[in-house]
Amino acid sequence: MDVTNETSVSNGTKQILERTGRLDVVINNAGVAALGVTEAFTISQIQRVFDVNFFGVARVNRSALTAMRRQGSGLLIHVSSAAGRAAVAYFGIYCASKFALEALADSYRFELAPFGVDSVVVEPGIHRTSILETFQVPDDESRVAEYGADASLSRVEAVFDGANASPETPGASEVAEAAL
Repeated sequence: MDVTNETSVSNGTKQILERTGRLDVVINNAGVAALGVTEAFTISQIQRVFDVNFFGVARVNRSALTAMRRQGSGLLIHVSSAAGRAAVAYFGIYCASKFALEALADSYRFELAPFGVDSVVVEPGIHRTSILETFQVPDDESRVAEYGADASLSRVEAVFDGANASPETPGASEVAEAAL
Protein backbone atom coordinates (compact mmCIF):
# COMPACT_ATOMS: atom_id res chain seq x y z
CA MET A 1 0.00 0.00 0.00
CA ASP A 2 1.11 3.56 -0.60
CA VAL A 3 1.10 5.15 2.86
CA THR A 4 0.99 8.63 1.30
CA ASN A 5 -2.35 7.89 -0.37
CA GLU A 6 -5.55 7.77 1.69
CA THR A 7 -7.40 5.61 -0.86
CA SER A 8 -4.56 3.09 -1.08
CA VAL A 9 -4.44 2.78 2.71
CA SER A 10 -8.22 2.42 3.04
CA ASN A 11 -8.34 -0.19 0.28
CA GLY A 12 -5.45 -2.13 1.80
CA THR A 13 -7.12 -2.27 5.20
CA LYS A 14 -10.45 -3.18 3.64
CA GLN A 15 -8.89 -6.05 1.66
CA ILE A 16 -7.21 -7.46 4.76
CA LEU A 17 -10.43 -7.31 6.77
CA GLU A 18 -12.42 -8.92 3.93
CA ARG A 19 -9.93 -11.81 3.71
CA THR A 20 -9.29 -12.42 7.40
CA GLY A 21 -12.14 -10.78 9.30
CA ARG A 22 -9.71 -9.18 11.72
CA LEU A 23 -6.52 -7.19 12.02
CA ASP A 24 -4.14 -8.21 14.80
CA VAL A 25 -0.84 -6.47 14.03
CA VAL A 26 0.15 -3.42 12.01
CA ILE A 27 3.84 -2.84 11.32
CA ASN A 28 4.55 0.73 10.26
CA ASN A 29 7.84 0.25 8.46
CA ALA A 30 7.67 2.62 5.48
CA GLY A 31 10.31 5.32 5.70
CA VAL A 32 12.48 7.74 3.82
CA ALA A 33 15.65 9.44 5.04
CA ALA A 34 16.96 12.92 4.39
CA LEU A 35 20.67 13.72 4.58
CA GLY A 36 22.05 17.22 4.23
CA VAL A 37 22.14 20.74 5.60
CA THR A 38 18.75 21.08 7.28
CA GLU A 39 18.21 24.69 6.19
CA ALA A 40 18.72 23.73 2.55
CA PHE A 41 15.75 21.37 2.39
CA THR A 42 12.73 23.06 0.83
CA ILE A 43 9.42 23.00 2.64
CA SER A 44 8.01 20.64 0.00
CA GLN A 45 10.92 18.24 0.59
CA ILE A 46 10.30 18.33 4.35
CA GLN A 47 6.62 17.67 3.74
CA ARG A 48 7.45 14.61 1.60
CA VAL A 49 9.61 13.12 4.37
CA PHE A 50 6.90 13.75 6.96
CA ASP A 51 4.22 12.44 4.60
CA VAL A 52 5.84 9.00 4.69
CA ASN A 53 7.49 8.90 8.13
CA PHE A 54 4.73 10.55 10.17
CA PHE A 55 1.49 11.16 8.28
CA GLY A 56 1.76 7.76 6.59
CA VAL A 57 1.77 6.13 10.02
CA ALA A 58 -1.20 8.23 11.12
CA ARG A 59 -3.10 7.24 7.93
CA VAL A 60 -2.42 3.53 8.39
CA ASN A 61 -3.24 3.54 12.10
CA ARG A 62 -6.42 5.57 11.60
CA SER A 63 -7.53 3.04 8.99
CA ALA A 64 -6.72 0.01 11.16
CA LEU A 65 -7.73 1.13 14.62
CA THR A 66 -11.50 0.93 14.21
CA ALA A 67 -11.22 -2.82 13.67
CA MET A 68 -8.68 -3.29 16.46
CA ARG A 69 -10.75 -1.35 18.99
CA ARG A 70 -13.88 -3.33 18.05
CA GLN A 71 -11.97 -6.61 18.47
CA GLY A 72 -10.65 -5.50 21.83
CA SER A 73 -7.09 -6.34 20.81
CA GLY A 74 -4.26 -5.43 18.50
CA LEU A 75 -0.67 -4.33 18.26
CA LEU A 76 0.83 -1.34 16.47
CA ILE A 77 4.56 -1.70 15.81
CA HIS A 78 6.27 1.52 14.74
CA VAL A 79 9.71 1.15 13.19
CA SER A 80 11.56 4.28 14.21
CA SER A 81 15.28 4.85 14.65
CA ALA A 82 17.82 5.88 17.23
CA ALA A 83 17.42 9.18 15.36
CA GLY A 84 14.00 9.38 17.00
CA ARG A 85 15.70 9.95 20.36
CA ALA A 86 18.85 11.93 19.52
CA ALA A 87 19.27 14.66 16.94
CA VAL A 88 22.19 14.27 14.57
CA ALA A 89 23.82 16.91 12.36
CA TYR A 90 22.67 16.73 8.74
CA PHE A 91 19.77 14.48 9.75
CA GLY A 92 17.53 17.23 11.13
CA ILE A 93 14.55 16.48 8.91
CA TYR A 94 14.76 12.71 9.39
CA CYS A 95 15.25 13.08 13.15
CA ALA A 96 12.31 15.47 13.42
CA SER A 97 10.05 13.02 11.57
CA LYS A 98 11.13 10.16 13.83
CA PHE A 99 10.76 12.25 17.02
CA ALA A 100 7.20 13.03 15.88
CA LEU A 101 6.56 9.35 15.14
CA GLU A 102 7.70 8.34 18.62
CA ALA A 103 5.46 10.94 20.28
CA LEU A 104 2.52 9.66 18.25
CA ALA A 105 3.27 6.04 19.12
CA ASP A 106 3.53 6.88 22.83
CA SER A 107 0.20 8.75 22.72
CA TYR A 108 -1.45 5.76 21.08
CA ARG A 109 -0.10 3.51 23.84
CA PHE A 110 -1.88 5.52 26.53
CA GLU A 111 -5.09 6.15 24.61
CA LEU A 112 -5.58 2.64 23.25
CA ALA A 113 -4.77 0.64 26.40
CA PRO A 114 -8.42 0.58 27.53
CA PHE A 115 -9.32 -1.07 24.21
CA GLY A 116 -6.72 -3.85 24.51
CA VAL A 117 -4.57 -2.33 21.75
CA ASP A 118 -0.85 -1.79 22.37
CA SER A 119 1.54 0.54 20.60
CA VAL A 120 5.29 -0.04 20.62
CA VAL A 121 8.36 1.54 19.05
CA VAL A 122 11.30 -0.35 17.59
CA GLU A 123 14.59 1.57 17.17
CA PRO A 124 16.80 -0.73 15.11
CA GLY A 125 19.78 1.57 14.43
CA ILE A 126 21.80 1.12 11.24
CA HIS A 127 20.76 -1.94 9.25
CA ARG A 128 21.56 -2.83 5.68
CA THR A 129 18.43 -1.72 3.84
CA SER A 130 17.62 0.28 0.73
CA ILE A 131 17.04 3.41 2.84
CA LEU A 132 20.83 3.80 3.01
CA GLU A 133 20.95 4.02 -0.78
CA THR A 134 18.07 6.46 -1.24
CA PHE A 135 18.80 9.42 1.03
CA GLN A 136 16.89 12.54 0.01
CA VAL A 137 19.29 15.48 -0.41
CA PRO A 138 18.46 19.19 -0.15
CA ASP A 139 17.35 20.98 -3.32
CA ASP A 140 18.61 24.43 -2.29
CA GLU A 141 22.23 24.10 -3.40
CA SER A 142 22.94 27.81 -2.87
CA ARG A 143 22.22 27.43 0.85
CA VAL A 144 24.38 24.33 1.03
CA ALA A 145 27.22 26.31 -0.58
CA GLU A 146 26.92 29.02 2.10
CA TYR A 147 27.97 26.43 4.69
CA GLY A 148 31.28 25.87 2.91
CA ALA A 149 33.41 22.96 4.06
CA ASP A 150 31.05 22.34 7.00
CA ALA A 151 28.45 21.17 4.50
CA SER A 152 30.60 18.24 3.46
CA LEU A 153 28.64 15.10 4.09
CA SER A 154 31.54 12.83 3.32
CA ARG A 155 32.13 12.01 7.02
CA VAL A 156 28.47 11.18 7.59
CA GLU A 157 28.14 9.24 4.36
CA ALA A 158 31.30 7.31 5.23
CA VAL A 159 29.65 6.05 8.43
CA PHE A 160 26.68 4.71 6.50
CA ASP A 161 28.76 3.40 3.61
CA GLY A 162 31.03 1.58 6.05
CA ALA A 163 28.09 0.11 7.92
CA ASN A 164 26.41 -0.92 4.70
CA ALA A 165 29.58 -2.63 3.44
CA SER A 166 30.33 -4.42 6.70
CA PRO A 167 29.36 -8.09 6.81
CA GLU A 168 28.59 -7.55 10.50
CA THR A 169 25.86 -4.99 9.82
CA PRO A 170 22.57 -6.82 10.15
CA GLY A 171 19.99 -6.80 7.39
CA ALA A 172 16.29 -6.08 7.54
CA SER A 173 15.45 -9.71 8.36
CA GLU A 174 16.71 -9.27 11.92
CA VAL A 175 14.24 -6.43 12.49
CA ALA A 176 11.44 -8.55 11.01
CA GLU A 177 12.39 -11.48 13.27
CA ALA A 178 12.36 -9.19 16.31
CA ALA A 179 8.88 -8.00 15.36
CA LEU A 180 7.68 -11.59 15.09
